[in-house]
Amino acid sequence: MFKLNFFLIILIFLPSVLHAQNLYRPGYIINSQGDTIQGFLKFDIDSRLSSEIIFKKDKNGVDDVFTANELLGFGYSTGRNFESIKPSGNALAGFYKRVVDGKIVMLTYYDGKKSESAFHLYRKDNTLHVDIPPAKVMEIEKEGKSFSVEDKKYLGKLALITGNSKSNQDLISVKHTQKSISKYIASFNESFVDTYPLSVYQEETRFTYTVTIGIAPKIVNLQPYRFTVYRDKNFIESNKFSQRIGLSIIYWSDSADPGSYQGTGSDNFIWNMTSIFPLGFQTQGQHSNFKLYAYAAIGVAFLYTKDHEYTDGEFTGDASTILPLPNLAVGGGIKYRIGKGFLLAEVNPNIFSGLYLNIGYSF
Repeated sequence: MFKLNFFLIILIFLPSVLHAQNLYRPGYIINSQGDTIQGFLKFDIDSRLSSEIIFKKDKNGVDDVFTANELLGFGYSTGRNFESIKPSGNALAGFYKRVVDGKIVMLTYYDGKKSESAFHLYRKDNTLHVDIPPAKVMEIEKEGKSFSVEDKKYLGKLALITGNSKSNQDLISVKHTQKSISKYIASFNESFVDTYPLSVYQEETRFTYTVTIGIAPKIVNLQPYRFTVYRDKNFIESNKFSQRIGLSIIYWSDSADPGSYQGTGSDNFIWNMTSIFPLGFQTQGQHSNFKLYAYAAIGVAFLYTKDHEYTDGEFTGDASTILPLPNLAVGGGIKYRIGKGFLLAEVNPNIFSGLYLNIGYSF
């Protein structure tokens, strides 16, 4: 009966999921004449904003699509800003996200086709621009052996844009990553904050909560139930990974009245496992009304049991135990958007009590 109701719930809510609207955020565009126009931008991840954006002047307005060749830039009210940049040697421009602002501006570009980002830097006090392509590994041979060596040309470009010597110790330690390069540029900009205010962009985050209830196949005559609450710290722009903490309770019970028992031993009638998960993550599909997801979390469980005790077939009393155990929670399923939240259905294996079928809501 549970399985039938489980799938009925999905079928009932599926039509509303299909008609869920795309999300728009307050923002602006800068047209080719330099005019700033306020309105609403379709919210998406960086790679999908790299070539074109969807903008409308009011919430009920008509969508307009703009490419990087048609605008100077755009931005969201949260401070997430993009500039139209045409790298040297490229025929087409792309939208680059501004990650550091100051005397030197640093922008990053990710088209989703490569695992690494490209960077563009320019100075506000002159016309100097440099492009740093994604990290490249070169294969070299020496004495009949092959070696993989990282291309260090990006350090020369950083030296050029900052005017520092290539032997500068701070420069030599810079890695070919957004975090390392942006830290270096921000440190350089700190000396000029009186003339060029410094800002470093931080990705927007928000917390969401997920509540699920579930049931597993019966163990003998006992029916296990599972209840969980998770809190996720979501990184809004990527929307792919989130940091997760949570609480899980698995419970089953039988009659508290001792029945007949042959011989000497114990008969369990209460089994409760309460787990706390301080460290976990969730990964999910990006910006869709349908999201496949999976999660894992590690923590500690407190197993509480209560047994009827028997000696030679006679009931002698009840005995309780509490046992701390390490625990791992894993699971996966599908989410369906309903309004601002998601209805979800998932499976969750448990080493002690089997495979749980869970339904829930994330908000």
